[in-house]
Amino acid sequence: PTLLNSLEVYTPPQILTEYQGCPDGINGERNISFIHGLGGSIASWSKQAKFTRDTFRAASFGVDYTSSSYEVSFDEVGIEVNNDIGTRVANGVDQLYPNRCRNNDFAIAHSQGGLASRHLDRYWDLHNSTYGTRKYYGLVTFAAPHAGADISLTRESHKEFVQQAVSAVVLAPLNDKIYDLTGSVGYLFGVSATDLLNNLDTLIKNQLAPLMLSSVHTPTLDEMRPNGPQMNAINNHHSRLHKVAFYGVEDAPECWKVMTSFTDTASEDYPLWGAQPDHYFQERMEKVQDSHIASIEENESNIKKWKRLQVGVNILFPIISVPLTNALWTKKAVEAENQNKHRQKAIDFLNNANTEWRYLIGSYHRDSVTTTTETKHKVMWQEKYGWGSRWYDQERKGFDNWWEAQAHYNNVNVYRKRNVQLSTYTETKTVRKFYPSDGVILVKSQKAFPGVGKRTDKMTDNNHFQERNSTETLRVMEKLYHGDYDPFFKIERRKK
Repeated sequence: PTLLNSLEVYTPPQILTEYQGCPDGINGERNISFIHGLGGSIASWSKQAKFTRDTFRAASFGVDYTSSSYEVSFDEVGIEVNNDIGTRVANGVDQLYPNRCRNNDFAIAHSQGGLASRHLDRYWDLHNSTYGTRKYYGLVTFAAPHAGADISLTRESHKEFVQQAVSAVVLAPLNDKIYDLTGSVGYLFGVSATDLLNNLDTLIKNQLAPLMLSSVHTPTLDEMRPNGPQMNAINNHHSRLHKVAFYGVEDAPECWKVMTSFTDTASEDYPLWGAQPDHYFQERMEKVQDSHIASIEENESNIKKWKRLQVGVNILFPIISVPLTNALWTKKAVEAENQNKHRQKAIDFLNNANTEWRYLIGSYHRDSVTTTTETKHKVMWQEKYGWGSRWYDQERKGFDNWWEAQAHYNNVNVYRKRNVQLSTYTETKTVRKFYPSDGVILVKSQKAFPGVGKRTDKMTDNNHFQERNSTETLRVMEKLYHGDYDPFFKIERRKK
């Protein structure tokens, strides 16, 4: 796939003179339209819009448009945004100030909303009658993928990631209330918990993942493909808007914070400026991992116990009990071993989830791959669980040195063990160049707003969903309304 290799390709050869705004002395009562992103709603900016109109001399409101259906595209979004702004302005600030100058109006947009706003600006300049008259003359973006969103190239991988994420936590114990989807997922599909677990991976990937991702797997996501026709049309347009771009950089494990949208608090549900890193969700995932590890250890202990019981009963009552014990304890052991395989897959996923997520969203450069080879140690032995039992082969890998491998063997507590062998092997790992992101959008894409120049600001420790409602958002909005980035956006404070 085409990657975001440079920002220059998105810089137009000519930057036109930006709109002049309203002349001094003319009624400049202005309107600010807050535009949400993919999967959002009018509530996404509601608190910030209220803060703006209560604190500064401006009308402001959230824009309402469809963003979660399979059919939505930039064309539909543009029409809905245009119509909604027109209706709200006509019934609001225009009604109060019928002769006002509208050239000071601007929009503030998050994520996909930033691209939809630029798409609408382009069609206004092309005098497309479907989109009516121009509604704003400046645009402020938060975390908009101005150079495109690489995630649009990895839809199947996205489903696979969701499948692994849900599969990793679905066996968490119900009484601990860590994160158990067995009941709710079974309810969605009309299946029992047992059937769900038996067909877990296939069921989640083919049915649950598309359901969970329906709001993001839309035509607009395809249109945001880097270097695609829609992105090139938007980026090659010589916009005259006043522009400011805010971009978030999230250095902590992004995956868990992004996954809160599956089960947890949306940004608009926080108190104003109260969106904070959701550390407790990561703690819950760590509890899930601990639960898997403990269950594997318990299952392994039970498997050994069942095998010892089977050996003892078979010796004492060889004719009557062999079929019974084989059927009973073999079934139990097989079930426990299968569950352990599932739990081990879950542990492996939880260990690598953040790296996989970064790869999924393009934070790792697919064309800059190097490999490293590490020497690891493994230990092999045989063990038995009772007199008359057969010997079972065992192997454990992944130790950093000989002493760790030997210590593991020494700590194995069974009836008898023998033939220990320590050896080395090599593991080859893939290492990719890392591009910073906000957990969803690459920083270089957020900053690639043609014509924005130096009117950008970095929001540290902000993931994609916090960028509407964190203390950093308050900081940059205060500076924006003070005119620090561009005097066009300066707004007078209301008198207390």
